[in-house]
Amino acid sequence: MGLIDEIKVRGATFRVTEEALYAEALREVEAGQRRDGLWAKALTECTMDVQRAQALYLKLRVQSLKDEVAVVEQHLKQSSSAIQSHGSSDRQSPKPRNSGLTSLKKEIDYQLNGTSELGNAFAKWLGLLLLALVLAGFIGIIFGL
Repeated sequence: MGLIDEIKVRGATFRVTEEALYAEALREVEAGQRRDGLWAKALTECTMDVQRAQALYLKLRVQSLKDEVAVVEQHLKQSSSAIQSHGSSDRQSPKPRNSGLTSLKKEIDYQLNGTSELGNAFAKWLGLLLLALVLAGFIGIIFGL
């Protein structure tokens, strides 16, 4: 694959991912879930105009979701050596909370349904990322990270 094709694929991947993140943020709002800190920021930046703040809140929440994924990815990189050095633990860990990642994966699967090999590869990559997020929860619980 040439450089231009790679750039096109990265752009398409970004847009599909961002669309799924906006869908997840909208689902949260419709379900009455709201991050008070983000809501307060949206209100202050929109001088207390509620309609404008609602639109800004979605943008802020999408960025927050992206940031959460980045933090987990970094945590996984740092934790991989801890897992290898400590081995497996026999302690039973509680299940991590579902933070909407399952519905995010479903939305992305829906968006990619019937797409090319690239779409299937992206869906597999996303599935692995979601698995990594769940494992990160277990790692944090087991090792107190």
